[in-house]
Amino acid sequence: MVSDRLLLVNKSNQGAANIDTFDWVYGFQDGTRLMGKVCGYLDPDSNRLLDPENCSAIYQNAQGQVLSRWQAGDFIAFELTTTGENLLLVASNDNCVSNSLCLVSGISRSCAQVSDEGKSLVREVFQYPAWSLQGDHSISKPAFSWNCSVSPFFPFVSLRFNLQSTSSKKFYRWTVSPYFPFCPLLEVGESLA
Repeated sequence: MVSDRLLLVNKSNQGAANIDTFDWVYGFQDGTRLMGKVCGYLDPDSNRLLDPENCSAIYQNAQGQVLSRWQAGDFIAFELTTTGENLLLVASNDNCVSNSLCLVSGISRSCAQVSDEGKSLVREVFQYPAWSLQGDHSISKPAFSWNCSVSPFFPFVSLRFNLQSTSSKKFYRWTVSPYFPFCPLLEVGESLA
């Protein structure tokens, strides 16, 4: 998990999938844009992004000036599809007091909104043509990464280390809890791609 605040609605065990980096963009009708990056597994059957991590986003005006930014720990919910249907992105860098982004696309509600200092900067009904999700092939995938997850249940904290072999399709995941340092969980898998 990215942080203790991130709600992973679509968390699943994707042992046989590759982790990829994706760029996403939502263009508002006033010319401003929300742009971001996320890492995760793309499920080919449902077109859902699974196990999102390393989320980040910026909101910029029509001239390209960055007006607001959100980092990994700011995301509260992150669930998306490649088509923009059943989308839920919520982030706040001040505990949802006055600075937040919200993209919701679903059967009962559709909304795209950015607020700053308690004022709505932009708000509109979510428009599917304004949404885009693309794989980012401009940077190489890291061979090693790690993340920390916090849970209200025992053992409360765990660290996950990911190692992807650059010469083969194998990947290794070690999950370690500080309470049981001598009993790590090791997962070994092979990527499809």
